[in-house]
Amino acid sequence: QTVSKMLWDDDHLYVFFIVEDAHIWAEQTQRDSAVFKDDCVEVFFAPDPDKPLSYFNIEMNVRGAFLDQFHPQGPQSSTSEWNGQGIQIATNIVGTLNDDSDTDQYWILEAAIPFSNFTNIAKNTPPKPRDIWHLNLNRLGGKTNRQYSQWSPSQTPKPQFHAPQDFGRVTFVEAESPF
Repeated sequence: QTVSKMLWDDDHLYVFFIVEDAHIWAEQTQRDSAVFKDDCVEVFFAPDPDKPLSYFNIEMNVRGAFLDQFHPQGPQSSTSEWNGQGIQIATNIVGTLNDDSDTDQYWILEAAIPFSNFTNIAKNTPPKPRDIWHLNLNRLGGKTNRQYSQWSPSQTPKPQFHAPQDFGRVTFVEAESPF
């Protein structure tokens, strides 16, 4: 099971994942490497609801390595040279990394994604209350126990994360009370 929560302020979108996993595995350590081969989580989003095929993906593994891309006109138009600025990632593991001889419990990933990366695409930066983004949260990877799950499942025979037409809708709202 994977649980995710999101918050936002004037500067960042914050995404939190807690990922149950019996065999936590990650080999990639460099930015823009093939983190999708490792245990990883992903945030895919189109910040302009009038251009739902223009989307970003940020894929992050349990080590904190990440791949970030911009797709200006859908999945086939990847701009892999796009690098989001100021993305911060922290992880924690309850188990042992890359050791299938034991049983792990879970791993946690927190990310802070600056809205300033999307000023040329989003209608409002930062978003205003009631703004809507098309968004999906994904989990995949693992060496021993491959996994594929999505918050808003793609309507394809095999899991397809690059399916912006199937992203869910997220509405930005103001906090009702202070924490």
